[in-house]
Amino acid sequence: TVDIKGLGVNLIPLTGIERKDMGIPSGRGLKVARVLRKDTGLLPDDLLLAVSGRPVGSIAQVSEILKSKIGKDVFLTIIRKGKPMNVNMTVP
Repeated sequence: TVDIKGLGVNLIPLTGIERKDMGIPSGRGLKVARVLRKDTGLLPDDLLLAVSGRPVGSIAQVSEILKSKIGKDVFLTIIRKGKPMNVNMTVP
C-alpha cells in the first residue's frame, strides 16, 4: 500500500483479475486499504476510479492530479459496496 501525501489514505492498485471481476475498465481503479484522515469521505474497501473527472489507475496518476489541486476542492468518483458515487474533499 502507498499513502498519497496529503490525501490521508493508503491505496492499492487493482489487479487485472479484480478489474475484470468487478467490470472496471482496464487501467482504472485503486482500492482504499486504510483511511488515515476522516475528512476524505473515503472508507476502507472503497474503489477509487477518478479524481475530479480524471480516470485513475495508478498511485502516480492520483499524486499528479492532487499536486495541482492543493487547497482546492475535488470530487472523487468511487464505488462503495457496489454502488457508484462521488465524494467531495479539500486537498490539504
